[in-house]
Amino acid sequence: MIHAYDEIYLGKARMTLAWMFDYAVNGCRIEVEDFYRMFLTSTYVHRFETGNCSVVAGLSGVELAQRVIWEKTPDEELPQPVFSLARSPEYWLGFSLAYYQWYYNLEFEQIR
Repeated sequence: MIHAYDEIYLGKARMTLAWMFDYAVNGCRIEVEDFYRMFLTSTYVHRFETGNCSVVAGLSGVELAQRVIWEKTPDEELPQPVFSLARSPEYWLGFSLAYYQWYYNLEFEQIR
């Protein structure tokens, strides 16, 4: 099976998407559905789903979330991230979503 990008990036990609969702939902208090729509309409979604290393491996999840949010609301003051050893449901959503998208080589728009 052809995957979205090389497996060498998969671990980092999963962590990036996991922390992106965790920060957006739990840190910035954006509803998960609203944030996913923001991500789908951002300039980062295609770059992520094709494995662009500057996005998949070059940004942390918090940085990616901030950039997605700032595309829609450029003057938004965002909270500092608070990291915890506990993993939220949103964290696991992003972690699993990244794998599913990679494995099946789908666009995120196709995953609803």
